[in-house]
Amino acid sequence: ENDNSFDEVYNIACGNRITLDQLFIEIKKSLVKFDKNISKIDVNYGNYRKGDIHHSHASILKATNLLGYSPIYNFKEGIKKTSEWFIRKYEK
Repeated sequence: ENDNSFDEVYNIACGNRITLDQLFIEIKKSLVKFDKNISKIDVNYGNYRKGDIHHSHASILKATNLLGYSPIYNFKEGIKKTSEWFIRKYEK
């Protein structure tokens, strides 16, 4: 509905900073009920590489202003619902 919103790139996120460790833990927790072997998966930390982003926070301000975007799920709920969707879709 907003003519200024076309041909733009947006960050669609929960509006909070999430670490990769938090993301890994929540995905693992949400999938282990479907496959117990997932509990055996662990993080393999390596050395930082040139160009790695150490801290990131996706600003949703542009999506909020131009699209009226507002997250309806928090991070943990979003991971849970996304995981359930993928399981339903690919279990068939």
